[in-house]
Amino acid sequence: RAHLSRRVTCSSTTSQSQYSPVASGWSKEGKKKAGRHRQSCPPSAGAAMCLRSSRQASSLQLLLPLLLLLLVGWIAPIAVSGLGRGLKARFQDIWREHGPLNSSDLTLLRRQAWEMFDHGFAHYMKHAFPMDNLLPCTCRGKNWQGGLGLTLVDSLDTLALMDRRADLLEGVELLRGSLDFDKDVEVHVFETSIRVLGGLVSGHVLLERDSSLVPGYDGLLLHKAVELADRLLPAFDTPSGLPALFVNLRTGIVQPKGRMKTSNTCTACAGTLLLEFGMLSALTGNSVYMDHAHRCAKTVYEKRSKLGLVGSSLDVNTEAWTSRESTIGPGIDSYYEYLLKAYLMFGDEDYLEMFSELYASTMRWMTLPVNELGYSFLGDVNMDSGKLTRPFVSALGAFWPGMQALAGQEDDAVQLHANFTAAWRAFGWMQRCLVW
Repeated sequence: RAHLSRRVTCSSTTSQSQYSPVASGWSKEGKKKAGRHRQSCPPSAGAAMCLRSSRQASSLQLLLPLLLLLLVGWIAPIAVSGLGRGLKARFQDIWREHGPLNSSDLTLLRRQAWEMFDHGFAHYMKHAFPMDNLLPCTCRGKNWQGGLGLTLVDSLDTLALMDRRADLLEGVELLRGSLDFDKDVEVHVFETSIRVLGGLVSGHVLLERDSSLVPGYDGLLLHKAVELADRLLPAFDTPSGLPALFVNLRTGIVQPKGRMKTSNTCTACAGTLLLEFGMLSALTGNSVYMDHAHRCAKTVYEKRSKLGLVGSSLDVNTEAWTSRESTIGPGIDSYYEYLLKAYLMFGDEDYLEMFSELYASTMRWMTLPVNELGYSFLGDVNMDSGKLTRPFVSALGAFWPGMQALAGQEDDAVQLHANFTAAWRAFGWMQRCLVW
């Protein structure tokens, strides 16, 4: 851990010291103009940034702030409440009121988490299994990935961690009789890998570690994992070796019928396979699974820009970027996380090198220079110029502080987590997008 922290900190510090607001689309003059314009905005603007460009016509200079105010009023009504206070004051109050958690807090939260899981899992088993998902409004099941009992498979490790032995034993026996991959169905390679393959592999590891969880366990989950992985392998039969988005489990066809023809895939879909495929290779001694996952992660990394950033989607035939937007949110998110965890799990320093450079580049180019608490969110930027591309922050980027803590970057993790947590408490939930 100390070694990892030093490596990441060294890369991050070097890049941070070279931070250029101009490269992120914020010149000194522009920041001053934005600052003056922010002072002229009413407090009800909240966290929304009032943008102004000297090149715009005077009518647009008046119209744009009004449009942004309407947008904020629709997305974040809390910003116009609180007796006229701005969202900045609201966030500061929250952090004065809520300090570190004590043992009583943790006990309460643990019980609440158990109750929430119980509510969802019990109703899925009652109303939806063996279908993939439970629709919360109709209490009916829906097959999302071809009817693989996805929610049960994805819950196996949680059942073990929560010591729900009766549910775990019943779940394993249900899967013994119902989980069949010889189906003429198209599945999403990424989603099926992380949820079904990952659920089978992690469930097997936990059952092997503690034989008392399911007495007489015979390795069923590992056998099923191998069968599924073998049926996913045809997805990698593309000119680049990057996996197609969908594959038919029975025929191996990578351009399923009835779906729009596309050769695009997201960066996360291509690069987030290391843990499941790597662990399967470790358990079986068959390197083919890890070979595919490693090549994909490496291919994505080698296509990074001169700024050290990757885009959010690319063509599996040509390897060309189809979206040059770099983000910690949808499209890339788990790629960063898996590089770090692959290093921690397998000890291969190639993954640490890749993670360290991408992390340092991300912190350098995506950290927004304007913030509400002295801390800052990370915004989406163009991978070539580093300029801001979207005036909002995705909630899917909320994993980043946890990943930073895992990498030993505790101070940065606390700062970013402070903003996400304050936003949660201010709005009552984590909105999908926060207007910056």
